[in-house]
Amino acid sequence: MGHQTIHLMGDKVARAQPTKSKDKHFLNNDDFKIWIEEYQQSCLAAEAAGTEVPQIPNRLGKAFLQIATALSKKPYFIAYSWNEDSIQDAAMQCCNAVRKFDTTKGTSAFAYFQQTCYYEFVGRITTEKKQKIVKAAIVQNLGTEFMDVSVQE
Repeated sequence: MGHQTIHLMGDKVARAQPTKSKDKHFLNNDDFKIWIEEYQQSCLAAEAAGTEVPQIPNRLGKAFLQIATALSKKPYFIAYSWNEDSIQDAAMQCCNAVRKFDTTKGTSAFAYFQQTCYYEFVGRITTEKKQKIVKAAIVQNLGTEFMDVSVQE
């Protein structure tokens, strides 16, 4: 949010409206959709020619990372210690899903990939919670095994 300015007018104090930045979005959805279409067309052309599928362009990869990073800063994801891993997993999942996105439909490309990142974050949280339970069970069993060994000696 922008800065507020206070103007003194005699005995009255008037606050100017906060200034808003004109470029608050880090990704233009129309350009993003065009980049995806270009990549999908190059993939189709490569498959038709029998050559290897091209690498995802840097601008698309950067966009996926920006979407995942912005989502990781939301209050419901920021408290986890494996945030960086979640960002990388989400960006990789977006790279896997880029060819599945249908550009002819009226859906927002940004919304599609943000939802992809969201589900990847939720999946990572679920996996990490399961791992935490497994680790706790192992530690608990190790404690009883050490007790058994010390009693036998």
